[in-house]
Amino acid sequence: MILGHLRDASLRPTQIVLEVNEQITRFGRFAEACARYRRAGFRFAMDDVGEGLSTIEAIAVVRPEFIKAGKSLVVTADDAGSAAVIRGLVEVARSLGGEIIAEGLETREDCARMLGLGAALGQGWALGTPKRLRDVLAAREGEDVAREGAYGTDGPERVRPALVPARRPT
Repeated sequence: MILGHLRDASLRPTQIVLEVNEQITRFGRFAEACARYRRAGFRFAMDDVGEGLSTIEAIAVVRPEFIKAGKSLVVTADDAGSAAVIRGLVEVARSLGGEIIAEGLETREDCARMLGLGAALGQGWALGTPKRLRDVLAAREGEDVAREGAYGTDGPERVRPALVPARRPT
């Protein structure tokens, strides 16, 4: 059904990043679903890692291409504990072949701090959709960074999809 909707919208699964939160209760079944979506070409982001109930088990099951370090970790990154957790998440992401997206970035200083801790991507009020932090820092002060997302695909097509948060059913 989802693939049909994508065809109708002239989109490919490789252009879509599905955000997953930590509220997974049936890990075995969820792992099977992730595998099916991944075989179809979808990619995954684990959202708000470090916030509330986030679990390492969920990361192990989803094996996301992107781990989004929650804003509460990012804004306290000057603290040794938060910095250590962010560096640890960077290593987990790398070992899975993925990258970290630091959430809640609002200043160039925030971007520089996260880049220094190993995060390659960031998003926040000042940035909009996820951007490569080195591109943000390379831009002249006051210059707007391109509004497109930071992701390429593994294939020959070079699309740059933006993350779109899923809506919870009402």
